[in-house]
Amino acid sequence: MNLAPVLVLIVNYRTAALTVQAIKAVLPEVRERGDASILVVDNGSCDGSAETLAAAIERLGAQDICALLALATNKGFAAGNNAGLIEYRRIAASAGREAWPDHVWLLNPDTIAERGALSALVDFLEEKSEAGLAGGRCLRPDGSIRPSAFRFHTPVGEFIAALDIGVLRRLLKRHDVVMP
Repeated sequence: MNLAPVLVLIVNYRTAALTVQAIKAVLPEVRERGDASILVVDNGSCDGSAETLAAAIERLGAQDICALLALATNKGFAAGNNAGLIEYRRIAASAGREAWPDHVWLLNPDTIAERGALSALVDFLEEKSEAGLAGGRCLRPDGSIRPSAFRFHTPVGEFIAALDIGVLRRLLKRHDVVMP
């Protein structure tokens, strides 16, 4: 794996086929950019995922820009990402560098990134130095926007969702679970 300033970090847990799709989707842009790499963390799947992912990375000829870290146990999503960052740091140290990536994209394994998504996020963060993080837009297969911002569930929010009456939704929009 190359030590690039842009790191795509994917944490897998028993979703090897989806993770391979996520890698395939982002791999062309990572290659084109030349300043990005991919690190996949298998979070203790114990179902053959790590072997499947290693074989896929090799089959895609991506060993130069994509690495796999196989954890023995499932540490959870946050700790899996942290383990990936620690691995990146270890790889940097073994190459005689002390570096963190400038940007890290936490890419869910069930995501099929559109071409240009990585560059759009990096460009936004470079242009808006006051921004500490950025997220992509979620789309349905037909291209329509899929809501991806939600409030915590409450009895009032569940009531609104169950009735799904436009007037009621507008009147009580501050309680609606789905945010625009």
